[in-house]
Amino acid sequence: MLNLRLKKNERCPLHGRKDCCGRGGINTRSQRQSRRYILIAPGVRRYDDGREARSDAALKQLKDKKLRTDPTCYACGQQFSDYREVELAHIESKGLGSWKRDDSEKNTVLLHMVTNRDCGSQNLDEYIARMKAEGKKFPCEV
Repeated sequence: MLNLRLKKNERCPLHGRKDCCGRGGINTRSQRQSRRYILIAPGVRRYDDGREARSDAALKQLKDKKLRTDPTCYACGQQFSDYREVELAHIESKGLGSWKRDDSEKNTVLLHMVTNRDCGSQNLDEYIARMKAEGKKFPCEV
């Protein structure tokens, strides 16, 4: 007996697609809504909900710009002495899988690398408030 039906992931010999001939589900490209963004600078995208996503090169440029204007740690207030100990941190966390990632200037600050790693995926202001309430020193101050 001949199989007259196309499998789910099989390409149609007529159309060359996987979502035609009655096989289109809810997740087809034409039916799902894509993210929309505009390029506001090289390597910087602004999404419809106001978030900005930057490439690695644009993040390095932002870090360098912030170091030139104010080279102090957001958490402890110390001046940085070595470029390798500085990281660009997010005030509002990026979320699981970076679904709420916002690399805008107002959401990024400079932190010591050890403090940023200790903060993890928490919101930065909540982390700082918790450390001060518990009377602990930041890892960069030890």
